[in-house]
Amino acid sequence: MPVKQVNPYKMGKVTISRSNMKIGRTMNISLPPIVTCRKNVPCAELCYAMKAYRMYPGVRASWDGNLAAYKQHASGYFWQIHQEIKRAKSVKVFRWHVGGDIPDMEYLLGMITLAAANPAVEFLCFTKRYELLAGYVADGSRFPKNLKIVVSMWPGLKVPDGLERFPKAWMRDTKCLDKRIPAGARKCPGKCTACGLCWKLPAGKSVVFQLH
Repeated sequence: MPVKQVNPYKMGKVTISRSNMKIGRTMNISLPPIVTCRKNVPCAELCYAMKAYRMYPGVRASWDGNLAAYKQHASGYFWQIHQEIKRAKSVKVFRWHVGGDIPDMEYLLGMITLAAANPAVEFLCFTKRYELLAGYVADGSRFPKNLKIVVSMWPGLKVPDGLERFPKAWMRDTKCLDKRIPAGARKCPGKCTACGLCWKLPAGKSVVFQLH
């Protein structure tokens, strides 16, 4: 299904970043953390994105503006991202949500539509919105091959049945070690530009991040 073209005068402006200190020159978009995350998300107090959201007014305005644009006109939100990808031409990878998470099922479906409309671009998303993933795959539906969904793990947070095939990202905290972390989980080197592992992480495999 193609991305729906809309009247640009009917929607708020979407802010898309072309780079980030950690992920390098990777087109990405963010939403405000906590409000877009699952209810009572366990990582709220340690959220690195929340630190940036509180410290930098420009970041806060951009992320709040993106969520407002989506709520105002969902189709327009994804159309703007689609147009930015097309204008850039050289875009090979796109990262969803350096800050924030998938707010609802309509948003997840928009991500899927956007990936299908841009088969030459690899999309990556980490999420703790397990209920949305479970709801989508319940009837056997599959994600586009160029949309990599990685399930973000956290100590004590249980993953529902049906999501076993998704790749997983674990958090290692030396003060609260998650004993579920597989022995063969690949360690994140800290910079996406030096690795790119998560974009290629096979189904059922794991990467582990040190708490930061």
